[in-house]
Amino acid sequence: MDRELLLHIAKIARINLSPEEEKAFHEQFKEIFSLLERVKRISFEGEHSISAKNNLREDVVEQFDEDITAVFPSKKGRYLEVPKNL
Repeated sequence: MDRELLLHIAKIARINLSPEEEKAFHEQFKEIFSLLERVKRISFEGEHSISAKNNLREDVVEQFDEDITAVFPSKKGRYLEVPKNL
């Protein structure tokens, strides 16, 4: 990580860094990025690996032959009232 990238990040974060803070943050960012590189190299293959699978059911269109408004307890004019969800 170079100074230019550090200053760009500081600009995005809207912070002004003193020269001492620049040096401290530069060292901290270098350490963080080196840890991220180590994490990238971890292999997740093998006995502990899992495969993602879609467990959702298939959408099926079904005909509803009954009057849907009959299941609502009360009506106000042409509107159906439902219980409050809090």
